[in-house]
Amino acid sequence: MARRKTTRTAKPPARQAAPEAPALVEAPVDDITPETASEQTRAEAAALVEIDAEIADVERRLRLLAARTDTLSAEDRGGAEGRALAENADRLREVRDSLLTKRAAVLAGTYTPPAPVEKPPALKAKSSDDTPGWQPATLADLDDTVEDIGAVLRAFSADVRKAATDLSAELRGAIAALDARLIAVEARPVLADHGVHEVGKAYPEAAVVTFRGGMWIAQRDTTGTPGTPDSGWRLAVKAGRDGRDAR
Repeated sequence: MARRKTTRTAKPPARQAAPEAPALVEAPVDDITPETASEQTRAEAAALVEIDAEIADVERRLRLLAARTDTLSAEDRGGAEGRALAENADRLREVRDSLLTKRAAVLAGTYTPPAPVEKPPALKAKSSDDTPGWQPATLADLDDTVEDIGAVLRAFSADVRKAATDLSAELRGAIAALDARLIAVEARPVLADHGVHEVGKAYPEAAVVTFRGGMWIAQRDTTGTPGTPDSGWRLAVKAGRDGRDAR
């Protein structure tokens, strides 16, 4: 019996799955930037970014004020500091409301950005047409000018240092002279009253005594008698004549 000949048919190749389309990512409104802006113009997108930054800053300031208010006692909240915090919070809320209104106008397409500030006209560069014989300065000329200015400043600085040194020396000399005079004045003996002179008694310099109707001042420490040679006494007030009885 003959064997039946069978033929194998090749399996068709597996169909490859179609690549999935990338999911569309819609940029949230809060993250619109000049690169992701679609319906809004680039100017509007930039305005949204700026407005959102300002709103975030206002919210941060409000949180700080609230935290500070929470630390106050009930009495302090009614005081000057509490009232000031409340006023600042009210002003910040007004600013936030204004920014939110502005943001809504941007999203609605009704916001009109402020006109750009015109820059003043640029100064016309000086040229040879303005001044006959004028030539533009070169880098070498500028270097020379800077060097000249530096030399003048260095000379001026040296003069100032010399003047300051001379003045300082004069002041030190004057202060030293005043100190010497003060020491001399403080070293002078002070006149002291020692009453009627007693013969043989030791008296210090500047002692003041009365002797035979006169006032004497000791010129040095002495045990001498006033009126005698080299006694160390100087007559300050001479004795007066005896008065006469009235007739």
